[in-house]
Amino acid sequence: MQVELLMGSVNKFLALSFVFLILSSLLVLTITPLTVQAVPKLSVPQFSVKFIDNSHDIPPYNTTTTDPYTGKEIITTHPGFHVEKYDIEVTIKNQPFTPYTNTDGYNCNLYYDLQAKAHFGENWRSYSSYYPFNRISQSDLKETIVTYTLSEDGGFLMKPPSGGLLDFRVEAFTGYWRNPTQYESASGFRDPIFVREESSSGWSSIQTITITYDSSSPSPSQAVTTSESPTTSVDNNNQTPLTNIMLGIIALLLCVIIILAILFLGEKQKPINIQHFTLTTIFSLSRPPVILHHSLN
Repeated sequence: MQVELLMGSVNKFLALSFVFLILSSLLVLTITPLTVQAVPKLSVPQFSVKFIDNSHDIPPYNTTTTDPYTGKEIITTHPGFHVEKYDIEVTIKNQPFTPYTNTDGYNCNLYYDLQAKAHFGENWRSYSSYYPFNRISQSDLKETIVTYTLSEDGGFLMKPPSGGLLDFRVEAFTGYWRNPTQYESASGFRDPIFVREESSSGWSSIQTITITYDSSSPSPSQAVTTSESPTTSVDNNNQTPLTNIMLGIIALLLCVIIILAILFLGEKQKPINIQHFTLTTIFSLSRPPVILHHSLN
């Protein structure tokens, strides 16, 4: 009977040790998410678009050079000329945002993607696709301004004919820069790599402007978006560190309650008297029983 009580005590000790290991593991799991911040919900950007005619005239000018053989000064008169320069200026209203650290340990910031297309066309052209190393990051001011010059040589925006219509839209998203891995470096990658996170605001409403090449009326056309006010509410699809902690504590308590119920509520045995339980008792109990043989007369 005493041996059974001893074994029950050992089993309880092992069970309590198991509970301690569970507690330690759950504490690690609940403390670790504290370093990962919640991803803020991004708002649909508010923006305006301007077509600016920055064409200007260069007046005649002179340049002076020295003849290398005679040492005489040579004055050359250059005629004036006209420079055509047509710019698109996109002004994005910044929204409240706090950089965060993702699960891989990278610091994520807020970026904008700008797309444009011909009004009657179907194919959108992305600014980030043409300038992958010049991402539009949110500035520290109230607005983020992007200026692009229309070109006849290709690029992000082709120069449309006068009276042409261009559509624009903007999307906010989070991302980060990282160095190439050893495998990527061996494959020829040398520059930092931009990684886009899954969180984004979705595309804004489309803004359309008319392109008019008329230097006599330099006032630019302008289109302003109307969208919801920026907000920094937390996305319900992303668990916050507080939620993770509460779930870990609940799981911990359930494990402790179940194990204690099995150990202490399911057993109705007398406590062991340690004072009278010695090693001699253990060895005496461990000896094989003596069987007495009685002869039959």
